[in-house]
Amino acid sequence: VVVGEIADADAAAEIASRILKSLALPLRIDGVEVITTCSIGIGLFPLDGEDFDTLLKCADIAMYQAKEGGRNTFRLYDPQMNTSVREHLQMIADMRQGLIREEFCLYYQPQFDLHNGHLIGAEALLRWKHPQLGMVSPGAFIPLAEKSGLIIELGSLVLNEDCRQTALWR
Repeated sequence: VVVGEIADADAAAEIASRILKSLALPLRIDGVEVITTCSIGIGLFPLDGEDFDTLLKCADIAMYQAKEGGRNTFRLYDPQMNTSVREHLQMIADMRQGLIREEFCLYYQPQFDLHNGHLIGAEALLRWKHPQLGMVSPGAFIPLAEKSGLIIELGSLVLNEDCRQTALWR
C-alpha cells in the first residue's frame, strides 16, 4: 500500500491499525468462515529513503520484524533493524559453515530416578563452538535454524551423533 501526504509516523501507524482491523474481520467463502491476518512494515519518505526501492527495502525489513513479533501487527522501519537483519544473515551463513567444519557437538545431561538415585538416561544437548564467538547459546541459533531450514541438517547431525555415541556406550 502506498499512501501519500502522511503527516508523520503516528498517522502511518493509524492507517496500519485500520488495515489490520479490516483484514481481521471474518470472511465467508463457500460457506466456510475464513479469518486472515497480515504483517505490515512501514517505510516513511524521506526519513527512511528518498526513492521507491529504498523505501520498499525498509518496509520489507520492518515487515519481517513484524512477523517476528508475532504476526498480525505492524512495525515502523528503524535503522537498527538493518543491523539485526545483517546479524541474522551472518549467523545463518556461519551455521552453514559450522556444519561443514563440524563445530556442532552434543553434550549429555544425565537423568536420574528421583526415588532411588539411579541413572536412567541422558538428554542430548546440541552445542555450537563458533570460532570467533565461542560457545553460542542454543537460544540464539536454534530459532534461526528453524527459520532458515537448517534445523533439518542439525536434526540429522544430532540423530547420527547420538546413535554413534549410544553404540559406543553399549
